[in-house]
Amino acid sequence: MVYNPKAQYVIHTGKMENVLPTLEGKFHAVLCDPPYGIAFMGKEWDTVQGPSAFQSRVKAWGEALMPLLYPAALVLMFGGTRMWHRLASGMEDAGFEMWDTLMWLHGQGFPKAQDISKLIDKANGDERALVEKRIGPVPGNHGGSGSYGRGEDRSITASGSEQSAPWSGHKTCALKPAWEPVLCFRAPSQGKTYAELAQMFGSGALYVDGGRIGTNGEVLHVPQSDPTKRTGEVGTDLGITRADIADFQAAQRASIEKTNSLGRYPANLALDEESAEMLDEQSGDKMHGSGYATDGTHCCGHSDKFANMYGGNLGASATPRRGDAGGASRFFYCAKSSSSERHSGIANKHTTVKPVDLCTWLATLLLPPASVDRRRLLVPFSGSGSEMIGALGAGWDEVVGVESDAAYCDIARARIKHHNGLQSADGTAVIHKVDDRQPELF
Repeated sequence: MVYNPKAQYVIHTGKMENVLPTLEGKFHAVLCDPPYGIAFMGKEWDTVQGPSAFQSRVKAWGEALMPLLYPAALVLMFGGTRMWHRLASGMEDAGFEMWDTLMWLHGQGFPKAQDISKLIDKANGDERALVEKRIGPVPGNHGGSGSYGRGEDRSITASGSEQSAPWSGHKTCALKPAWEPVLCFRAPSQGKTYAELAQMFGSGALYVDGGRIGTNGEVLHVPQSDPTKRTGEVGTDLGITRADIADFQAAQRASIEKTNSLGRYPANLALDEESAEMLDEQSGDKMHGSGYATDGTHCCGHSDKFANMYGGNLGASATPRRGDAGGASRFFYCAKSSSSERHSGIANKHTTVKPVDLCTWLATLLLPPASVDRRRLLVPFSGSGSEMIGALGAGWDEVVGVESDAAYCDIARARIKHHNGLQSADGTAVIHKVDDRQPELF
C-alpha cells in the first residue's frame, strides 16, 4: 500500500442516521460492511425483527446516503448470504440501482449447525454417552467474519435413545459459510452520460486497470492462427470476411498486450488464500490456450501425432506457443490475510473484521483518477477500520468513517496509524494530529 501524505481521515462517533445529516459536501463513492440482520453472535446491533424490518432499516440507510453522493456514485456493501436479497431490495427502495454482485470466497468459515439427535435427546431428557472429550477453540475466519471462542465443549457423544439415533448426522439448516456477497449499487445518474459524469462530478466509473490481477511474470501469447493463409471462403454464409477476423485478432492482440503489462481484467469474484488453494487443488495446473509444451506435446496431453489438428506438424524448428500456467485461482483477485492482522496496532475485539488487502482492492476499484479534485470516500459502519485502512492504502484523498461504538473508533484509529507506519509515500516521517473534532492528518 502507498499512502497519500496529504490524505485526511476522520471517524465520527454516533449512529449513522444521526451523523450523516451533519456531514458537509459530496462523496464520490461508499465502501462499507453494514450489519447483516442475522443476530450475529447475539449482537444487538445486528438484530432486527424479521426480514421486512431489516429491509426497512436498509432503506433508511440508503435514504440517508443519497443526499451525500454525487450522481452515479458507486456503493459497495458487504452482505450476508441469508439476507443480501433484503439488502438489495432496501437500497432499491431508497432509489439506488443494483449494478452488480461480487462474491468473496473464504476458506475458513466454521459451520454453526446443531445435531438434530442431540436436540431430540435434550428435549426428551435422555443422557448421551461420551465418545471423545474435546474442549478447545472454535475455528474462525482469519481476518474475516469468524470468531475465536475458547474453552467451548466440542465433545463427541453417542445417541441416547432409539428415537434420536436415526437423526445422528442430520443438522439444523446451516452449511459451512464459504462466501459473502459484496453488492454494488449506483446512485441515479440524473440523465447524465458516462462522459458527463466523469467530467462534471468525477463519479460513475470503476477503476478497472487499478484492480487488474497480476500475471506473476508469466507472459501470454497471441494465438498463431492467420486467417489470410486459409484457403476457401471464410464464413461466407455468416457474412464474415478475412478482414473481419483480422480485425478481431488485432483486438485480441491488443487485449493480451494490455494483460501482459497491467494484469488480467478483474472479475466479480475474489478469493482468500485458502479458497484459492482449494480451487487450484481441484483444477490442477493448466497451460493457457491450446499451445504446445516444450517437449512437443499439446498442453492438454496430446502427443505431436495430433498436431495437424492444431495448425500443422511440429518440426524441430517450430516455435512452441506458450502461455501462462497454473491453477484456476490465477484468474481472480486473491486477498492476503493473517490471523495477526486484526490485532495490528491494538487488541481488536471486533467480531466481523474484513481483510485489509481485500478492502484495499475494493477501494481501488472505486477510486477516481488523480485529476479529480479531493476524492472523498464515505465509510459508514466503519467498525475497527479495515475499510478505512484499505481506502487510505488505495490512495483516496479523504476518508470519512461513521461508527456508533466509541471503543471500535479507538481501535480503528490505532490500526490506521499502525498500517500507515508513520511514513508518507516518499518515506519521510510524519506527525499524526489526533483530535476527535477535526480530521486526522497524516
